[in-house]
Amino acid sequence: MELNPGSYIIQVSKLAYSPKTLTLTLLSGEHTVKEVSLDKSSTIKICVK
Repeated sequence: MELNPGSYIIQVSKLAYSPKTLTLTLLSGEHTVKEVSLDKSSTIKICVK
C-alpha cells in the first residue's frame, strides 16, 4: 500500500499485543524500524512527505 503525502493516525488496541509493544516498519528509501510502547499511547501519528 502506498500512502499519499499527509498525516495519518494509526489507532491500535492495547489488548491485542503482548508484550505491550508494536513494531512499525516504515519504508522510505531507507529501511527504518520504529518500536512503539503501547503503555504510553494507543495512537500513533505518522507524517508522509
